[in-house]
Amino acid sequence: MFLDPATSQIALATVRLSLQGVEALADRVLAHGVLAIDRIYFQGAAMSQHTGLSQIALATALVLLPPLAAPLDRRYHRSNPGTLAKLTYFAITCAFLWALTAAAVSIDGWQTLLDGRIQPITWLPFAAITAPVFGTGSAVFLALSLMPLIQSLRGARHRRAYAAAYMRNPDVAGLLPLNAVERMAFILVSLTAGICEEALYRGYLIHFLHQSPLALSLVAALLLSSFAFGLGHLYQGWSGVLKAGLVGLVLGLVYLLSGSLIPAMILHALIDMQAVVVFWPTANEGPAAAEPA
Repeated sequence: MFLDPATSQIALATVRLSLQGVEALADRVLAHGVLAIDRIYFQGAAMSQHTGLSQIALATALVLLPPLAAPLDRRYHRSNPGTLAKLTYFAITCAFLWALTAAAVSIDGWQTLLDGRIQPITWLPFAAITAPVFGTGSAVFLALSLMPLIQSLRGARHRRAYAAAYMRNPDVAGLLPLNAVERMAFILVSLTAGICEEALYRGYLIHFLHQSPLALSLVAALLLSSFAFGLGHLYQGWSGVLKAGLVGLVLGLVYLLSGSLIPAMILHALIDMQAVVVFWPTANEGPAAAEPA
């Protein structure tokens, strides 16, 4: 089939216009694609910069805010606070810890905080030997830390002895749960501390120090995070900083050796909650028997 010259010219012109239209459309799609890629890139860069600033701000708050508040905490504990003052202090403490934890979750997510972002034991030299040694040492230390709970379960005489020891320390007077309302509130505080402080000082701060531009080793990050955790107890004096720092170091080892934050959370909550058992009166005792003056 042959076309006459006029029809052929019309057909060629139609094809030419179609090709030009396709080329123009392709140019527009390409241009929009480049603009979209640029927009995504710059938004991602801005988001990354924002996240980095948020990480630094949270780490700074964890290190500086608790020791800065130590004078106020010490004044509160030495003011012989009553039940209402204790409940207020407990509520402020829980709100502060949950707010910081919410910030950490918004940056890293719960799963990232809980899983540890490292393979268990891979950071430890000669793990076949050192992991059991550190694990055994941590177990012994934690058993000793839980001795008030273990001994108090044996009877009232042991509880009264530990209660008297607690009462002799004026720097923790505002934490001691001396009646039923305070004990119930203190259980919530202990659970909050177990979850939030582990998420913040172990789950977040260790890996911030390890993965930030500082790029510290996990051992150095563990030591620094434990010191920061100890400083959070400066209101108890430097002996309190040392004790809390050692507890933080052992809980950090539990975290890194297990690769999970959950065991450290449970142990932390138990360590704090044992005061409830120490000051809990038995059925045949009045409150004064378990609440020495």
